[in-house]
Amino acid sequence: MKLFEPKFWENEWEKAIQSTNNKTSEEKIEMWNSRADNFDKNVSSSSGQERLKETINFLDKYGVLDQGPKTILDLGCGPGHYAIEFARRGHKVYAMDPAEKMIDKLNEKLGNENKEVANKIIPLVDDWFKLDIEEKGYNQKFDLVFASMCPAIHDAKNLQKVIDASKKYCFISRFAGEKFRKSISYLLEKHLGRQDVSHMDIIYPLNWLYSKGYKPELHFDSWSRLHKQPKEEAKNEIQQMLGMFLTVDDEVKNDIEDYVEKHQEEGYLTEEKGATAGMVLFDTEGKCIKYNKK
Repeated sequence: MKLFEPKFWENEWEKAIQSTNNKTSEEKIEMWNSRADNFDKNVSSSSGQERLKETINFLDKYGVLDQGPKTILDLGCGPGHYAIEFARRGHKVYAMDPAEKMIDKLNEKLGNENKEVANKIIPLVDDWFKLDIEEKGYNQKFDLVFASMCPAIHDAKNLQKVIDASKKYCFISRFAGEKFRKSISYLLEKHLGRQDVSHMDIIYPLNWLYSKGYKPELHFDSWSRLHKQPKEEAKNEIQQMLGMFLTVDDEVKNDIEDYVEKHQEEGYLTEEKGATAGMVLFDTEGKCIKYNKK
């Protein structure tokens, strides 16, 4: 039955990827550099802190962070809110992101941490797509490879690299179902003919892992918040987000301008934004993960 064949899910994942206007690695990195400030604000928001707490609770449920200090690879670490939390709990963290400005944000935060925590984090500007884990000495190096909402888990090939770099646990999270933010949904529908981008959904890595014989533990977490920002800042952020999925030409820029001007009030655009994340934790030996009984 095809559903139980890894190749089936690799092909379906690839089809979803090809349905989106994919940019080069360099273009994606530049886009994330441009988003560093806004992204840091988002993950530092109340909903961002709630997501961090939910994720750590999920890991604690299975005792992943117990039994002494671990060596963790935080892929697509961004401004480092997970890396810092891991380090505060005594773990050594390789915090990797291809976007230099994200690592700059992390380094700024480390300047405000005590030395014991800061010294446990190794910031790395590196591109997982191009990285050779054998050359880096990363093969089975890490107790946990952690990739929260990380674009580096782009396809089965890059997910396999995650598995190869871990000697015990892997954690990945992706979107689960539709996200909601009216401005983005409207403009994606207008320019791509759909309101969401399916290749970013957890359904592909989850089923690929299961078909490969792994026993993934799955947890869902939903969040939403009211997002208010000056209209010019909103235009810039919407352009950055759309730039992940399509070419932002003059027509798209004009549509962003029209949308924001139509919906802004007193110079601010306010809209509800949110999503559901699917979190997956698995043992690289294909074993079932038992609950932490503490």
